[in-house]
Amino acid sequence: MEMHMMSEEVTTHLREHIKTWPATKEDIIQACNNVSDIPEEERRWFIENLPEGTYNTPEEAEMVLQRWNVQG
Repeated sequence: MEMHMMSEEVTTHLREHIKTWPATKEDIIQACNNVSDIPEEERRWFIENLPEGTYNTPEEAEMVLQRWNVQG
């Protein structure tokens, strides 16, 4: 499996653009689709790899994505 590093844009998006936590995957994706500073390929990776669930903080969502990336 090819490793994917989360971009700085995704990290910034999670930490600064999503104002209401906890947030579900759907909440995060809706906000992500409206953020033009995240490249299309990165948005697709993010949508495909963020597991369903509710995330209490941006750090929790990042941790899950990083864990998923390693386990993939």
